[in-house]
Amino acid sequence: MTSKVQSPFDGKPTTTEFKDDDGRSTYTVALKAMTPLRARIAHWLSLLAGIAVAICAVRLAFQLGGLDWYEAAALLVSPILAYWAMRFWLYYAMQRCVRVVFTPEQFQIERLFSIKRYDRNLPHGFALYHHDRAGREEEVASFRERRRNGWWQLFPPKRYLGNSYHLSFQYLDQRNIIMTVYRHKHAQRLLARLNAIKRILETEAKGIDEVQSPQRDWTAQPGELSGSTL
Repeated sequence: MTSKVQSPFDGKPTTTEFKDDDGRSTYTVALKAMTPLRARIAHWLSLLAGIAVAICAVRLAFQLGGLDWYEAAALLVSPILAYWAMRFWLYYAMQRCVRVVFTPEQFQIERLFSIKRYDRNLPHGFALYHHDRAGREEEVASFRERRRNGWWQLFPPKRYLGNSYHLSFQYLDQRNIIMTVYRHKHAQRLLARLNAIKRILETEAKGIDEVQSPQRDWTAQPGELSGSTL
């Protein structure tokens, strides 16, 4: 029994391949990720959901009275479960999507209202950069932490920008931001997929060139019939 070879494009981000009549590949990748702003909104909406459930749980406890221990435990845990359930759902539903397309000649970044095209024959690559405003966010957060007293110190400000990265298309050493990604692990996964497609297309192009090169390099000799075979 033979096992199926694992494709390098299985899993996320979703990647589709199309081959033309010449055997050249075109890849389309749906890059989905949370941005720092959307992550902040998701956090606060989840917190509000947890508070709302906590208020309902307290009211229900007073109305019922004489609760068993497991009923009291369920009411106590319900706000925490509501917070994490809402946050998990929002992190899935609020992801931003940018579609990129690799063709043999071009790289395209497709957004809702615009499409940018770049020549893949020119030097290019992909890179990650820390968010441009991460340093300023750290200064503000550190200042607030120093001014906090008592129990409030247990809840340090979140560094959304400090944990965010610009996924960039490097075009002749010029930075072209594809999207801003919250969390390094996810940004690294998107970067790895783009670099994998780039390497495969370069290998494929080299193979096609090597196959076609004898025909391109052949020079007909005087007296030969074009297209004739021995």
